Amino acid sequence: MTVLAAMLFLAVSVMLLVCLDGSLVYQAKARAGMAQTGLMEHLLANYNIPLAERYHLYFLDPRMNSQVLEERGRAYYDELFGHSSVSSLWKDPIWRIETEYLEAAPYGTMQEKEFQFFITQIEDCMKQDLTKDVFLKALNGAVQETENQSASLEEAVKKLDRNKPEESSSNSDDNTLTPSEVAEGEQAGSEVQKNNPLQKIRSILEHGLLAMVADESELSEQKISPSLLPFKNQKGNKITISMDILKNLDNVSEMLKSQGIHKLSESLSDQTMINLYIQKYFNHYGDSEVMDDTMLLYEVEYILGGQYSDKENLEYVVNKLILLRFALNATYAFSNEELGAQALSMAAVLTGITGTPEFMEAVRYLILAAVNLLESMRDVKDLLIGDKVPLVKSAADWRTSISGAVKGETGVRSKGLNYKEYSLLLLTLQTDKAAKCYRMQNLMQINLQKTQPEFQIRECRAGINIRSGVKVKPMFYLREYLFKDEQKSAY
Repeated sequence: MTVLAAMLFLAVSVMLLVCLDGSLVYQAKARAGMAQTGLMEHLLANYNIPLAERYHLYFLDPRMNSQVLEERGRAYYDELFGHSSVSSLWKDPIWRIETEYLEAAPYGTMQEKEFQFFITQIEDCMKQDLTKDVFLKALNGAVQETENQSASLEEAVKKLDRNKPEESSSNSDDNTLTPSEVAEGEQAGSEVQKNNPLQKIRSILEHGLLAMVADESELSEQKISPSLLPFKNQKGNKITISMDILKNLDNVSEMLKSQGIHKLSESLSDQTMINLYIQKYFNHYGDSEVMDDTMLLYEVEYILGGQYSDKENLEYVVNKLILLRFALNATYAFSNEELGAQALSMAAVLTGITGTPEFMEAVRYLILAAVNLLESMRDVKDLLIGDKVPLVKSAADWRTSISGAVKGETGVRSKGLNYKEYSLLLLTLQTDKAAKCYRMQNLMQINLQKTQPEFQIRECRAGINIRSGVKVKPMFYLREYLFKDEQKSAY
């Protein structure tokens, strides 16, 4: 009986110990799993703080290489499992939890996979601002207005093609001056000869368009050295405007077609987040509040132009805007009958009443092109001083008459898009996503290096790979348990 009771007691004890063993193993496994999960969060907390504070991008600090990550990971485990000098709530007299192995490696540069990690963070950052962004709303409104007028734009392009001088007919009624137009031309002859708009355009181009639309003495003189840039092959091509824009009669219609403004909404969604991010986190020309510690003041202009000085980048944007406005204004300038009649009257004076209709028509076209270019320059000048310019103009919006082109008369305009909204338009029309990303990263590095001289944006990483093994040793049993874990996580 005693033997039976002893055996029964032994069996019950074994069962209890097995249950206790299972319970302790379960607890230890849960603790090990929590530790391994917490390890990833602990190591991801080593992001570059200045980059996060300034640009809202979370990338692993470049100093966090595999060796440093593993050292910090082991220190985290030691503290958690009670093997450090710091007391731990996890220290258990029954189960001893130890680190068997730990491997940690950063992965994912900003540039790899066509900027996948970089763009993903930008999109996450901007999603909350997308619906309330005033620039996007204004641009969407202008795009809608343009699409509503797409038929008139297409008709204007066709009319431009029809009105080329080489295609004009000497018997065309459009080239015949009425007596009143001839008299008006003779009366204004001396004044017109003195203030030939083509000569005025030539003089402006000789002195530079930037000087025409902005006070160069007030422009930033800041420059950057190419040697400081992580991506030195991102210098952009300069844009120049010459008299050829008036002489090449195919340019206007082709330029209008190539801009694709009436189909802008199709390209708006492609890089919307990137463009809005650039607008929000980088300085523009004319900003009333400029972010401190920037190597360039005109950062959005650098992203567009890719030059090494503020003045060169602003000049690029000015020329780009003039070309854009020249193409858009052409839809009005070359289709408005009143402007056409005034240009024909002036052409008669400049060529002489006995001039051939073909030559007179060619001069008329050049006069209209000159007026259009002057209107476009005034548009850009208005933008730089803070005024607005409609994307598509009507008769009420047009300011430059033939006499205005000669005498420099000006008007007042307050509706349309402002400079920042036009810069967003240029960003939308610039489809080279890689150039934008490289230039943004160039600016980020040179700006952050003012406080972090060792910062290298090429070395930033988006996430961490971790392989770890946690060994659990019981206090009274010989069996050990090894819990393995593999994690890969990015910000």
